[in-house]
Amino acid sequence: MKIGEKDFAQYWEIIKTPTLVLIAWSVLGLIVSLISFSLYMKIFSSIAGWIISIAMLAFAGWIAVKDHKENVGVAAWSGAITGVITGFVGAILSIIMFYTVPQLYELAIQSAVSQGVDAGTVRSILSIGIYIGLITGPLVSGLIGAAIAAIAGLIAKKV
Repeated sequence: MKIGEKDFAQYWEIIKTPTLVLIAWSVLGLIVSLISFSLYMKIFSSIAGWIISIAMLAFAGWIAVKDHKENVGVAAWSGAITGVITGFVGAILSIIMFYTVPQLYELAIQSAVSQGVDAGTVRSILSIGIYIGLITGPLVSGLIGAAIAAIAGLIAKKV
């Protein structure tokens, strides 16, 4: 299957490491949340997740240009594909967490209720929202991944 200028197998050589790291991070988050909700909140609900995501998406763009001698367009596609794959996996894991770690969503409900929102409304929105995340998660992650990887690719080209 061709994506942009390359077959998926060619992109996979570029994105394998960042994709697997981000998937491992997500799976580790699910495991930790099942073991200890408070530990999950300390590690995975902090800025660490954003830093790892940005670093891995940038890494995909960087290695596309530096190691694989590709252009910035391929770097952007590499970030987009990484984002789509990891966004989809993240959405699936969020659905699993919704049913196995109710404390996470009860915390969101309590926060909304403290601001005057009806708890039932919040539960309904959350229930629908996690399934909508199957579409929006990969889409948004792909767009962000493309942008970050393209920037990293441009920087790699200049260095």
